[in-house]
Amino acid sequence: MATGTSKGTVALWDARAHKRPCSELQGPQHTGALQTLQVTPDGRAVIAGSQCGQVLMWDMRGGRSPTAQLGAYGPARHPLLAAVRLRAALAAVPGLTQQTHLPGTSLLSLILDALDPRRAAFCLPCGWQGVLDLVRQEVTHLYCPPHDEENPAALNHDCLPAWGRNGGPYCCPSASGVTLLDFNSKTASPQKHTPPCVHE
Repeated sequence: MATGTSKGTVALWDARAHKRPCSELQGPQHTGALQTLQVTPDGRAVIAGSQCGQVLMWDMRGGRSPTAQLGAYGPARHPLLAAVRLRAALAAVPGLTQQTHLPGTSLLSLILDALDPRRAAFCLPCGWQGVLDLVRQEVTHLYCPPHDEENPAALNHDCLPAWGRNGGPYCCPSASGVTLLDFNSKTASPQKHTPPCVHE
């Protein structure tokens, strides 16, 4: 089991162990608290999103870079595969900064695409939703809600975004209910757009 910490590290737990984590994955300095975390379905990597807008990914298969501090289990190595600043990735979207100001990039959620774990959907407190390509480290899809919905109160924080089953639409909470977004990997469109449909 993996849990994010307020120090920007990931604690790894063994259910057979006692009250302390058996390993701790380290990220870059000044990462901020980790607010969202997921282990890939194959267990080979851990992905996390931080309060300061960093997306981090560790290789759990081992490697040469010592980025883990272990307790009684002895030394182990889990390299940091990626450290992406979401604000920089958003700023690189063609024409986006000419259309609007970039919001704060504290990550509320970061969810891997079950059909393609190289892609992760992100959600920001202002309601912006998008897809980050973890390999190319760029935003491939982006939804910016109307300005009257661009505030934290507009989101229903009791509901979390989710990928649709079998490549279906990405579902996210909104002020008007649930918004369905076409974040299919074959329809990359990193620009401001309106959702295809909104369901109450």
